[in-house]
Amino acid sequence: DVVGSAFLSGGCHAVDMLRWLGGEVTEVSAFAAPPKRIKTFDFDPVVVASLKFANGAVGKLSALLDGDTPYRFNCRLFGTNGSIQNNEVYSSQKYPGATEYWSFPTITPNSGDVSHHPFKAEIDHFVACIEADVESHASIYDSYKSMAICYAIDESVAQGGKPVHVVDD
Repeated sequence: DVVGSAFLSGGCHAVDMLRWLGGEVTEVSAFAAPPKRIKTFDFDPVVVASLKFANGAVGKLSALLDGDTPYRFNCRLFGTNGSIQNNEVYSSQKYPGATEYWSFPTITPNSGDVSHHPFKAEIDHFVACIEADVESHASIYDSYKSMAICYAIDESVAQGGKPVHVVDD
């Protein structure tokens, strides 16, 4: 039996970010490639998925665990009022006369080093929610929605790329 997948192993973080930026996903279609470099994977370590959003937008996600490349967590969001690519922003409406992306120096999640991630703040938030008896913005139901997308991607891969509706209940 397969014990994981590229999206369950790490691509779930990209799914979380995509939902936060773009909204809920209703349907996916995905393809995968078997291991070429690291033969110890018991699942296809390369997956590309196309997505339909509830708001009518479309997008794509990929998870690459077998490439000869440094770790990158790329984010590209293209819209009618502007675009974001990693730490660069472009908007001819907000910045008239701009001819190129504006770069903002910042820490990007481009390594396995997570020492700058907000783990302490997350734990503090959860403790505060428990003490105040309120639901967290990162509830189990919200996590379930991201996992439902990951499972739909895996199901589409297993069905040779057929579109799969994301479970939303």
